[in-house]
Amino acid sequence: MEDGGFTTSMTDDAAPVRVGRLPAAAEVERLAAHPRFDAALVMAAGGTADLYQGNRLLNSLINDRARLLFGMLALDLHFTGQADGDIGFSVTQAQENCLAQGICSPGRTTAMIALMRFGGYLEVLPSRDRRRRLLGVTAKLIAAHHARWRCMFTAIAMMRPEGEAALSALDRSDFTPTYARLLADDFRAGLRVLLDSAPELGLFAERNSGMVILFRLVADSGATTASVPVSISALAQRYGVSRAHAGKLLRDAEADGFLSLSQDRGYRVTLTPRLLQATRTFFATAFLYVARRAAEAAAVSART
Repeated sequence: MEDGGFTTSMTDDAAPVRVGRLPAAAEVERLAAHPRFDAALVMAAGGTADLYQGNRLLNSLINDRARLLFGMLALDLHFTGQADGDIGFSVTQAQENCLAQGICSPGRTTAMIALMRFGGYLEVLPSRDRRRRLLGVTAKLIAAHHARWRCMFTAIAMMRPEGEAALSALDRSDFTPTYARLLADDFRAGLRVLLDSAPELGLFAERNSGMVILFRLVADSGATTASVPVSISALAQRYGVSRAHAGKLLRDAEADGFLSLSQDRGYRVTLTPRLLQATRTFFATAFLYVARRAAEAAAVSART
């Protein structure tokens, strides 16, 4: 069944799960035509790129998209907790979720958990059952999620009232678990906002630091075809990849018709209309999807 932008699915032993769907193409086009859309896109793209913390060790283990998804699932598993009321999740639960969603293998999940514990993003939690070892997210991981969400909500607020409502609700204690659950439910149901809305950007999405490098270029160009200077070494250092990796990404993007790369006293990049259109479609879709889900979470938080 469908209800107001959501698909409702039923299981024998569970309550209805409201699964989000992407906005209609006409709705995406209307938002992309908003007079403040380009400014919102540049702000969201640049803000996201600025927040990114490159790490070569993490890049060697799992790509950016998978790390982001792992963090989202960890947040949801943490707040969902255990049947007896304990907060947190087990390594096995994390492995099963990551394997089921095609994020990474059980071995890589275990290694990822170890690195996140070392970085202060996960911690061991007390459990009623001493035989059970539970992990939970720390304030550091929640703050990282909030920083990304705030960036998107601020951009949305430039065009729609849902952004302001989400910003006001962000620091309420029950907003985070509600919003995380909505995003996780959609992901588990097969929704992939980036690849479903702009599959052309797969070249960037599946490369380490590919999307943040794209966002940096889009922000620096003002989401136009203006030529901008680029330091491949600086991109590599900032986003935790090798210079060869960053250079190959740009050359492959050029071969696919997404940009042109010239060299005259340093490199310059010019984004093509094809790449800008795909990026605009993705951000318009993401803004609408986030606005809808954040508004629902904010409404639940207000009622609580």
